[in-house]
Amino acid sequence: FLTPELGAQGAAFALPVKQMGTFGVNLYRFGYSNYNENKMGFAYSRKFGEIFSAGLQLNLHFFQMGEDFGSLFTASGELSFLVKATEDWTIAAHVFNPTRTPLNSFDREKIATIFRIGTAYNFDDKLVATAEMEKDLLRDPTVRIGLEYHLADPVYLRGGLNTNPVSPSFGLGLKLKQFDLDVASAWHQTLGFSPQVGLSYKFRKKK
Repeated sequence: FLTPELGAQGAAFALPVKQMGTFGVNLYRFGYSNYNENKMGFAYSRKFGEIFSAGLQLNLHFFQMGEDFGSLFTASGELSFLVKATEDWTIAAHVFNPTRTPLNSFDREKIATIFRIGTAYNFDDKLVATAEMEKDLLRDPTVRIGLEYHLADPVYLRGGLNTNPVSPSFGLGLKLKQFDLDVASAWHQTLGFSPQVGLSYKFRKKK
């Protein structure tokens, strides 16, 4: 939301290994000097046949909460499942922190436990529609819908809507050989625009 205190950064690396699955590591940071959340994740995923895939991740968390509250180091996990229902239709589910890892002992505060279920449908080579429902155990559920349209090589146009809070979003993607560049922004009635940018590189092309 163009506020340094709400800034977030992330990086990820994934390595597919034949007949074993895909191994990954990722880093995430949110916040500023007086309060920040840091996470390192170690992931593994694998296909079980042509229809079903599953993944798991172990997270190491480091929270820095200013001089009065100090810092905290803890761990959590997450699980994900994906079903290729048809050639064009995919269904997936994800659970973050199913063990409800605590943040402290004196007030029983815990890291959020979040459930997500989503689907994507390819109408043709140009149009993809997505939908997702997310439920935090302590908050009302939210629904997200999105569309991606392949305008022309290498340009992809994207738009979406989040229901809680109501927040439209729009974006642009460029696929340049082995580089993917994505730029997007969401809009909040009170906080305004939240710009995002992502860059990825494939070390080898898919066969």
